[in-house]
Amino acid sequence: MIKELGFEKNLISVEKELSSLPDITKKTPKRRLDILCYTNTKEGLKPLLMVECKAIKLDHKALEQVAGYNHFVGAYFMAIANEKEFVLFWKNSSGKFEKIDFLPNYLQLVSSIF
Repeated sequence: MIKELGFEKNLISVEKELSSLPDITKKTPKRRLDILCYTNTKEGLKPLLMVECKAIKLDHKALEQVAGYNHFVGAYFMAIANEKEFVLFWKNSSGKFEKIDFLPNYLQLVSSIF
């Protein structure tokens, strides 16, 4: 993600408790997310992309897990991944989540939200 897609190392959190994340005001379950990438905005850091990593086949349960975490985090993009698959979900202009099977680079993700 850093070398090939331009994500900034200092804007990536790995294996963090939901309750330890900045700006989480809701009471959170005791859960740990795998990867959370931020972007810098005029208002400060905002969650950009949350990735849930799995050792098993990706399924609806994995998607529900990342969507549940994102309820607290509010990242613009959600993804699930394993060794062979990667699925990204992002909101289209009508507010519905669309699925794509690749990860755009950092600048592409940022430019799609601003």
